[in-house]
Amino acid sequence: MQPNDDYYDYQNSLNDNYNYDRLHFFDYILVLVSAACLICAMFYGVVEQNQVNEITKKQNDIDQIAKALDMYYNDSSKIPSMRKYPIAVCNGKPNEVDFEYTLKNALGGKIKSQNNFPYIKTSDFPYDTSGEYANKLADKKVKLRDCPKVFGNKKDFIYSDKSQSCSFEAINVSNKYRSCYIYASDNLGFQYQLGYFDQYKNTYTIYTKTRDQPVQISIS
Repeated sequence: MQPNDDYYDYQNSLNDNYNYDRLHFFDYILVLVSAACLICAMFYGVVEQNQVNEITKKQNDIDQIAKALDMYYNDSSKIPSMRKYPIAVCNGKPNEVDFEYTLKNALGGKIKSQNNFPYIKTSDFPYDTSGEYANKLADKKVKLRDCPKVFGNKKDFIYSDKSQSCSFEAINVSNKYRSCYIYASDNLGFQYQLGYFDQYKNTYTIYTKTRDQPVQISIS
C-alpha cells in the first residue's frame, strides 16, 4: 500500500507550525526578559549615579569650606604664630551646631577677622541636602549632632523649636530647614575638624587640619 503523500505533507506542516510557534513563544520570552534586565540595569544605574552625585556634592561643599577656612586663618593675624581658625563653642567634637552657628558666623563675616569681610555669603553657605536626621535625641541617626553647651543634655528635643534642622534662622519655617555638615576646633583655634555623613555607608568622613600641616582625612 502506497503511503498517502497528502497525509504526510499535512502532518509535516502541522509539526513545522508547532515548532515555529514554540520558537516564536521563546523569542517573546527572551525579549521580555532582556527588556526587564535592561530596565533594571538602567534603574540601578540612575540610583547609583544619584548616590555618587550626592557624595560628590558633599565633598565639593567641604572643599569650599576648607578653602574659606584657610583664607580666614591667614587673615586672622599678621603674625603667623597668632593665626587661628574659628573657635567652636560646643564640646570639641564635630557637630552641626558649630557648623551652622560658629562657622557660618565666622566665614559669613559676623565674627570679624582682620579683613572684616565674608568669605562665603550666608545666603550661599553650603548645607547637606541628603543627610539623615532626627529631631529627638533618642532618634538621632547622626550621633555628632547636638551641642550640650548650647542646648543642654536633659532636653528631649535637640533644638528648641523641635525641628529636624540646625538652621537657627528658619524657626517654624519648615521649607527653609537645612541639614548641616559638622565642625569642631580645639580651644586655641589651631586645629579644626570638618566633615560629612555618608548615609549609604553609614560613615563619617572627617577632614582634620592643623595649622600649616597637610589635611588628614579619616573615615569612621
